[in-house]
Amino acid sequence: MRTLQARGLRYPILAAAATVAVVVATGASGAPRTQLAPPPKITVGFLNILGASPAAQRLEAQFRRAASALGWKVNVVDAQGDPAKMASGIQSFVTQKVDAIVTIAVAPSAAQQALAAAKKAKIPAITIGSPNPDPQHLYAAEISPNDSALGAITAQYLCDTLGRGAKVVAQFFPPLDALARRDAVAKAVFAHCGVTVVASHQVDFANGVQDATKSTLDMLRAHPEATGVFADQDFEFAAADNAIKQLGRTNKVKVFGFLAGAETLAEMRKGAPAAGLSDAAYNNCSWIAADQLLQYFGKKKPIDPNAQYDVVSIPTALITPANIPKGDEYPYPDPAKTFLPRWRALGFTVKS
Repeated sequence: MRTLQARGLRYPILAAAATVAVVVATGASGAPRTQLAPPPKITVGFLNILGASPAAQRLEAQFRRAASALGWKVNVVDAQGDPAKMASGIQSFVTQKVDAIVTIAVAPSAAQQALAAAKKAKIPAITIGSPNPDPQHLYAAEISPNDSALGAITAQYLCDTLGRGAKVVAQFFPPLDALARRDAVAKAVFAHCGVTVVASHQVDFANGVQDATKSTLDMLRAHPEATGVFADQDFEFAAADNAIKQLGRTNKVKVFGFLAGAETLAEMRKGAPAAGLSDAAYNNCSWIAADQLLQYFGKKKPIDPNAQYDVVSIPTALITPANIPKGDEYPYPDPAKTFLPRWRALGFTVKS
């Protein structure tokens, strides 16, 4: 079943849905009964693109949670935002002869030889959290939210809040395709609604928080007319907030960003200058990846490159001062409540 995305909404929220197959057999009495078997034992090499990112931490934690329910071993490498470590980490998994590889947002171009080696060794690779151009189909699937939609949601809310003619500074990171898409869409929305980006900076991911703080300070000092900061990654949000507070401009400059984690939601609860966040149910990405690997190894089915549409959707949301949720995340449905019954229905014993 293919999930249809909601259209016509200014700030789209996509409804979650799932398809669940039922596997039954007939017992001696003729009554249907579910046949359960342990999932296949596999080892997954998990490449975290930037362990310091709260969003990446959540993706890793959720994949570990899904893998634990299936009894899988997970070997993790933190690339720390370094393309060389991305490539060497994936190559190390090939050398270890892991059964499968999952990466967070690693572009094929950043680890082409390593991913090609994995494919040659028949080790399926899936990336989560960000789609990237993959003309050689080195990944079996790319499972992610719609980053273009996220960029549009944040940018439009910035425009609606600050108004036509506003001037803003921006934190951009074009080397990561997901962020490049957010940035490109945001720039188009700004142009349409009459907002000008008077200065921008490419954040140093190896020194993210410090660099985002310093660059925000520098840009706002150089452009006292700016009334907004566009921050395209979660760790940039609190950094921009702190920079504005250091300048004593809390009530004059607002911050607009992405991803509802413990840190960003804490900033939203403090009030100004934090103004708004767009977010997506990233947790679903990790569980969809685990589901596809279970299908591949347990049911001998090909990995579905459209799994994020065919299995369960990845909802998006806008968080403003009017709807800040309690807790450390936006309260999307827990993916475990979808996937654990799904896996049992497919005939596998899983841990709750």
